[in-house]
Amino acid sequence: MASDTTNTKKPSNSLNPANAAAVQLHPELLMAAKRGDWSRLEDLMNKEGALVPEVLVDIDMEDDEPPAKWTHTYGPDSILHVVASGGDGEAFLMSAGVIYGKAKHLLGTCNAKGDTPLHCAARSGSIRMVSHLIDLARRDDDDGAARVQVALRKQNKQGETALHEAVRWADEEMVGVLMSADAELARFPRTNGEDGASPLYLAILLGHDHIAELLYEKDNQLSCSGPDGQNALHVAVLRSKRMTKKLLAWNKNLIKQGDRSSGRTPLHFAASRGSDTMARLLLEADESSAYQSDNNGSFPIHMAALGKNLAVVHVLLEKCLDCAQLRDAQGRTFVHIAVHKKCSLWSICSVLLPRNHDACQVRRFASIMNMQDDEGNTALHLAAMDARRRTIHPLVWNKEVELNLQNKKGQTALDLSVSNRPRGVSFALDPKFSTQMLLKSAGARFGVHRGGEKKHTTPLNVKEEAKKIKDSATTIGVVSVLILTVSFAAAFQLPGGYNSTGDKSAGTPVLTKKYSFQAFLVANTLAVFCSSMATLCLMYAGLTIFDIQTRMTAFARSIVFLNSSARSLVAAFAFGTYAVLAPVAHASAVLTWLLTGFVLLDIAWIAYILAKDEWVLLNRHGIMACWRFAGSIMGFPLMVLWPYVVIAGFIAYTKVHGIH
Repeated sequence: MASDTTNTKKPSNSLNPANAAAVQLHPELLMAAKRGDWSRLEDLMNKEGALVPEVLVDIDMEDDEPPAKWTHTYGPDSILHVVASGGDGEAFLMSAGVIYGKAKHLLGTCNAKGDTPLHCAARSGSIRMVSHLIDLARRDDDDGAARVQVALRKQNKQGETALHEAVRWADEEMVGVLMSADAELARFPRTNGEDGASPLYLAILLGHDHIAELLYEKDNQLSCSGPDGQNALHVAVLRSKRMTKKLLAWNKNLIKQGDRSSGRTPLHFAASRGSDTMARLLLEADESSAYQSDNNGSFPIHMAALGKNLAVVHVLLEKCLDCAQLRDAQGRTFVHIAVHKKCSLWSICSVLLPRNHDACQVRRFASIMNMQDDEGNTALHLAAMDARRRTIHPLVWNKEVELNLQNKKGQTALDLSVSNRPRGVSFALDPKFSTQMLLKSAGARFGVHRGGEKKHTTPLNVKEEAKKIKDSATTIGVVSVLILTVSFAAAFQLPGGYNSTGDKSAGTPVLTKKYSFQAFLVANTLAVFCSSMATLCLMYAGLTIFDIQTRMTAFARSIVFLNSSARSLVAAFAFGTYAVLAPVAHASAVLTWLLTGFVLLDIAWIAYILAKDEWVLLNRHGIMACWRFAGSIMGFPLMVLWPYVVIAGFIAYTKVHGIH
């Protein structure tokens, strides 16, 4: 074993993480430690000059060294680390005693990760090993208690002591053993490290509430620190209502502590996560926490709006209504942020403006809704750019919201709405188009600029618009021609067939005298007419010899005619089926009518959207908007369903005059 004794005079304190990889346990020693072979360990360690200095680190250290020398930094695991990780068996306990008898200082020696043997024993869940190592140090000499304290308080590179490992196991007995050995162990780490967390923080994070309560029971001065300057209350509001209540009772000052990187308090965390229950608990403990901003100037109500957590917003407004006027670093209120995040403002407005409409509350509501950020934008400006009904409707609904405030660029909400609307062919219910029309109808105006009103319209992109028409015309053309073909064929393949008698009625339709059959003929004729017009309009839209405005108009009309032809064809199907089935299967005929009626659902949907817009205007303008409201509700269905009006009018006329 000469090769093993070559470096016996090399001082072990020269080892450090840079050269630790070069130092390894002797294979026989490692094998004995792994197996808990205490007799073999004793034999190897008793051999004169063999292995010991290289693998045990300063085994010849004097016993009168000061406590500061009782812990050492080492690269790989020492044999005491290996044995401590082995388990609770008697063999490993005996092995730990043998090693400790030869090198007491190894109890506080750290491996490359900063772990002591106590860390390793606790991580393995070996409570007997933890107790044994503590007892070995205690009964060793007069300095045993101090040696135990130094080893227990040793923090690894994550800033954790052996108590953290016991907390991970949620082992009450192990926690009790460690806290009995050092009653102040839960106070470490004393300072908030970048990544360190106190045992209390860790227990709450892992959901071990009973361990957290045990730690406080053992030491009510324990550390509440967490990573990045957080405290235990930061994690409690995200994990446990029970521990949130406990922490508020133990130390109410935790509410005001912000984390290191962002300065966010526990109330910021609760607001961001959307926990209205936790937010209520924190506010009941200290309402002033609603008025504490983070490092970016954002208050809890801003965080709630940013996370679209309107339930938390309601709690904050209920407890601290004045926080509605708080501004962040960009001068925005929570309403600005709610609009930016596309939240519905109906519930927010209902909280800010109760039904009794007290004059003071009305003024407060107006002041909040009309606040301008650092760029001069109000919530209405942002809603106009966002072009969503759930944000624009509540603002236009309330008369207290000013429609014509200008931002620093001189733009009103209408200016921004117009600039946000793309030019060219678009769907009439496009939110960008309907927002512009809603603002105009509500009384919004363009900003006043030198030289008159300046409309921030975007120029028409001719090439893009031509490409849009070309791409869409193919699909619309196929559909219009298909409807035309089906309608044309239906005119000669009539339901019920033809008379085959030899009199003058031969070759005429059998069901001629039925009103449902006559309605079928009218509907089918309208389908042919409308699909033909749609095809002709598409032809003009596709010809590049016309200017882009003419092509856009023709394209838009082709869509209108195509819609009417499709509805007429559905009506022809319903009337034709009824004419054939009604005499023999009336229930089936009625069911056919009901099912075909579902094609009108899109009309109901569009009418509902228009009605919402008109209802908002009705509230803002009062009785002055009644006629407009009635005209919109009645006019749109008539405009879209005109083929059905023609069919119904024809049938009514023939019945009144007795025409067959």
